[in-house]
Amino acid sequence: MLTFVVDDEPSICCAFERMLSGDSREVLTASPVEEGLRMAAERKPDLVLLDVRVPKKDGISALPKFIEATRCFVIIMSTFGDLETAVSAVKHGASEYIIEPFTLHNAQVVCSNALRANGQPR
Repeated sequence: MLTFVVDDEPSICCAFERMLSGDSREVLTASPVEEGLRMAAERKPDLVLLDVRVPKKDGISALPKFIEATRCFVIIMSTFGDLETAVSAVKHGASEYIIEPFTLHNAQVVCSNALRANGQPR
């Protein structure tokens, strides 16, 4: 099972790597979005965690490209918990929306639910 984390914040990437790695799970991180898209098209992850604000291109506009390239669930992460951003994320195909700061437990629940809905084991 492969998860991609596309975020320019090393601490977020590191937290998801620690939380989701192991038990035949691999976590790769990328920044900027273009690198993440290239890697996703090549590796076909089971889940993508995508930050709204990533250098050079915002996550919302890149969201449809990730969905097209991977055909997997994409979870949008944002420090901006406003309704407009959440609605835009859902309209562009986000499976879930996580508002930062979040607890690792809550993020793990969201990721597990997305993988389960995608037909993957927990």
